[in-house]
Amino acid sequence: MATSISNNKGCANAFYVVLCIIGLWTLKNYIDKRNSADNSEAFIISQDYVKRNLKSPSTASFGSGWEGANNVSKSGNTFTINHYVDAQNSFGSTLRSYYECVLTYNGGENLEINNWTLNYLSIDHKVIYDGSGYHKSGNDSLDNYVEKEAKRLTDSVMKSINKGNKKHK
Repeated sequence: MATSISNNKGCANAFYVVLCIIGLWTLKNYIDKRNSADNSEAFIISQDYVKRNLKSPSTASFGSGWEGANNVSKSGNTFTINHYVDAQNSFGSTLRSYYECVLTYNGGENLEINNWTLNYLSIDHKVIYDGSGYHKSGNDSLDNYVEKEAKRLTDSVMKSINKGNKKHK
């Protein structure tokens, strides 16, 4: 009888050890998932960057999420999205544009855009962003802002250079 109770305790202990291992494995997978992103999340983030460069972002339609997630390739935490967007132009006509967006996931909440880095964006083969800065996007408000900011910085640098030249005369 004592042997039977001892065997039952051994089985119970083994069961608890297995249960703890399964619990730790599940926790590890949960933590790993929070530090990685998948294709559908990259597709959603890419939409935000594309919308920022459309004439009428509220009219944007990217097709189904399933279709979009299938147009994503992943290498480590870097995602390349090749997809399309249907949106109205400045005349109100809906046009289809094809885009390529390269994003890197930096960790944290997967659907928070601040946790992603935009590496490259082109719409209809026109480069909007290539890592060195924004290019002409066709979005007047964005282009005007970028041009004004570039002019302000250039003017500031020129003033500093002119002050330095006057000191040396």
